[in-house]
Amino acid sequence: MHTYTLDIGIGPSQCEWPRENQYKLCIMRQINDRYIIVRQGGDIHEHNTFEWSEEFQVFWGNLSPTGILLEGCSPQPIAYGQTVIVNGDSSMGSATGEPDNSGKFTIINKYSKEVRVRINTKEGDSWTTYYVSPAEVAVGSTTVITSHSSVKIWFEVKAKTGSTTTEIITESHTVGFEGTTSRMISFKGDKSGGSGKWIDGPLPE
Repeated sequence: MHTYTLDIGIGPSQCEWPRENQYKLCIMRQINDRYIIVRQGGDIHEHNTFEWSEEFQVFWGNLSPTGILLEGCSPQPIAYGQTVIVNGDSSMGSATGEPDNSGKFTIINKYSKEVRVRINTKEGDSWTTYYVSPAEVAVGSTTVITSHSSVKIWFEVKAKTGSTTTEIITESHTVGFEGTTSRMISFKGDKSGGSGKWIDGPLPE
């Protein structure tokens, strides 16, 4: 199980304006072809570190009238390369298959109703939302969820850990982790007011 680390340096001239306007520093992982769930959202400092491991659990549910995903079964541990089945009695079986590094989860729906799939990931000692399927998994169908190593970084006022976002209105930066588990990026600028630019690597001396 890999643990990933992303270090983010923010120039002193770029810290004050986001803080005063209650912005958070947010990170979001690419799932399939989309960035949906805010992995983490935290206060802004000159030196920031995000860490995450690849420990997962999966369950199915249905949306309530207020948009909350209600659990339809107990969460089951799952790893890349494994498959879970939503059974006809609505339970979810234990994950099967040999874990690998494919980044793929397979869910088979044998229940009599369409379901939405949610995957949680471990953040420290607690579980947070990693993925919620944007559409129902049809009865009798198989869906494959692919987790990519790239993450998106940006500043956001309303976003918080586990929330869903469909639009990023501030400048964002995409960071790839192909072949590595540790990266460093920076946000630098000569003027205040959030006018900096994202760069790969540490802040210039």
